Amino acid sequence: MNSMGNVDIQKIISEIRAEINESSMDDLLAFEEIPIRNTPNIREARCYINANWNVPYYRDMGMSGPKGLIKRVIRKAIRCVVLPLCTDQNNLNLNMATAFNILMDQIEEQQKQIDLMKKHLVRLNNKVRFYEGKDAI
Repeated sequence: MNSMGNVDIQKIISEIRAEINESSMDDLLAFEEIPIRNTPNIREARCYINANWNVPYYRDMGMSGPKGLIKRVIRKAIRCVVLPLCTDQNNLNLNMATAFNILMDQIEEQQKQIDLMKKHLVRLNNKVRFYEGKDAI
């Protein structure tokens, strides 16, 4: 016996099982029907990172009166702790954005080289076919 009285756990479990058995499973989504969050492509992600890496500490609270005053007092009181953290996070965000941009530039350059090599390979294959055809004559 506990302070809340006797609790019949088996009864509760059997009631839950009965509710599960009675509930319709037709309204559940199949795995293929689960909506997937629309993820941006890499260029959209790059634009977002470049535009939003800096998170300002001061934002307009949009409140006046007692609530606004209390929020301003709290913000001033915790500024000595939060502002250095915000600055550190912004520095990290900037470095991550810079690294991401460098990697994206390298990927784009390598893609250009791959495309150029594919064109060159096609030309070489055409030459090989041409010379193989000459040897057959």
